Amino acid sequence: MLKAIDKQTRRPLDRQIRQLVDADDDFRHLDRLLRSVPGVGPTLAATLLADLRELGDADRRRVCALAGVAPFANESGSTRGRRSIRGGRADVRCVLYMATLAAIRFNR
Repeated sequence: MLKAIDKQTRRPLDRQIRQLVDADDDFRHLDRLLRSVPGVGPTLAATLLADLRELGDADRRRVCALAGVAPFANESGSTRGRRSIRGGRADVRCVLYMATLAAIRFNR
């Protein structure tokens, strides 16, 4: 039953997302650039296009911070702490994480 529901909902949604990306010249261009990178598939590309509108306009440091993958230092005065990632857009970070796991498994 779950497979049937998944088939009925996911395929039309994927098709609709593809049509929306193809309808806009800027999105189509960014989609081609993103998908030319090994390991970047349609889900990751669509998520980055939808949730990181600054992609292509902002510099790499700002985009990393917006995605929540840029390390920030825990420092105050003379105290030096460890750097860690935090903040950003959680949905982008989750899709990036899953794409990274898939790329690690594929490139062994």
